[in-house]
Amino acid sequence: MRENLGLIIGGIVALILQVALAPNVAILGAQPNFILVFIVAASLFNRGDAVTVLAFVLGLASDALSTHPFGLMAGILLLATFVSSRAFALLDNDSPIVPVVVSMVCAALVECAYAVAYVLLGADLGFGEAVVLRALPCALYDCAMTLILIPLLYRGASGRKGGGSGTALHVSSSSTTISNVR
Repeated sequence: MRENLGLIIGGIVALILQVALAPNVAILGAQPNFILVFIVAASLFNRGDAVTVLAFVLGLASDALSTHPFGLMAGILLLATFVSSRAFALLDNDSPIVPVVVSMVCAALVECAYAVAYVLLGADLGFGEAVVLRALPCALYDCAMTLILIPLLYRGASGRKGGGSGTALHVSSSSTTISNVR
């Protein structure tokens, strides 16, 4: 439970930011998805089931606080955690670029999937409008936030155990925490 406390606190902060800050920093109707960015980042650096549970709970909370179809964000966040963690496990080469690229691609795919699902569930938009006017601007916003969050997490993870030069981030497939390897 203690190792998951940081995830829970981060999830609460992401939910508060999503509700309180995201509508106020919208640019031409596009607003960031703090929950998505946090969940994808958490799924890259944590291998436990806690991220999956947190993704589902935060997705349901996000749906409950919005006018969008209930359960849609929860399902998409579950899919995002699976895809991002598997992609990172396959592509990880201890480079700080890999988590950034995986997070950005995942954010873009999630925003597009959310827009398409929203249209299929009866929104009064066409597919082109939903993707071009909603998904792409929101994905760009999410990617910009990813460029800020992932390096901070990467730096914090590599400096946690006295990491300096020569310390690389390594996520073991058998552990649920980040370990530093010299």
